[in-house]
Amino acid sequence: MANKKKTLGDLDQMIDSYRDHLIYKNLFPRTGKDTFRMITLREEMEELCDDLKRKKTDLSVEKVRIEKYDRRIIKNADFFLRNLITFINLKSYREGRAFPSSHWWWYLDEVIERRRKEAFKKLTRTLGIAVTVLICSYIVVTKIIPEPEPYVQHQLEGERFYEKGELDEAIEEYKKSLELNPKDPFSYIMLGMIYEDKKENDKAQDYFSQGKKLFTKETDFYNQRGMAYYQKEKLDKATSDAKKVLEIEQDNAAGHFLLGNIYEREGKTREAISEYQIVSDLDADPQLTVLARYKMAMLIKMAPLREVPEKIVPEKK
Repeated sequence: MANKKKTLGDLDQMIDSYRDHLIYKNLFPRTGKDTFRMITLREEMEELCDDLKRKKTDLSVEKVRIEKYDRRIIKNADFFLRNLITFINLKSYREGRAFPSSHWWWYLDEVIERRRKEAFKKLTRTLGIAVTVLICSYIVVTKIIPEPEPYVQHQLEGERFYEKGELDEAIEEYKKSLELNPKDPFSYIMLGMIYEDKKENDKAQDYFSQGKKLFTKETDFYNQRGMAYYQKEKLDKATSDAKKVLEIEQDNAAGHFLLGNIYEREGKTREAISEYQIVSDLDADPQLTVLARYKMAMLIKMAPLREVPEKIVPEKK
């Protein structure tokens, strides 16, 4: 990452993004790619901090913020590691890039291992029996760091090929995934998206149709495909799917939240706030409601008054 032109303001924005990754982790099922992006962002933040230190920049405030969010990762290391290892081979990845051990975010497995060892020592001192060693070791090996399912491995390979623009290779991997697990809708959605990129619309629609059949509710399909589009920066298609959800079910909170995220990404602050307000009013899902209210509050705080819908503008005292 080239940090020569980056400033303290850029670091503040990166810290905000880092915070968002952590605060919104329960919104949708977090993918391994999401976690990888968060860890990569933490690495970029560290590089920028080092660069700013060399320029004698005071980072005391920023360091406090970063450490605050770092503690969230450490506290939930099990959760993030389980997702991360479905996307990359963590040990091979860090060895290939020679990350120093001080960059602990690439060593979550070791963070967990140290924590388990500390708990293990405390437990063995309390119980005083050797069998505890065997039990804890078994849990660490079989439960804490599970190997991804074979079909997921092919999905991960497909994702890597897709990110590199190698569409034919990506297609082959997702098809192999379907051979192992034909009831996983994610592979159908990704194949549909890839064939759209290849301008083979008949094949794309065929895969979308097959994936759609795996959902109990039609709106769930459009929400998931819309989120996939959103994550791939295909905002027009994501918007179309979100609006399709709302055509089918006007009070679908997830659909409104997805649309709010899209508007926010597009810089349409007023529209985003309105969508988050709808989610808040619906109060259909406790976590979604809290997230919508948080995002709405942040946008209102940062946005010019003219971009805040009149019914939401706080009354002057």
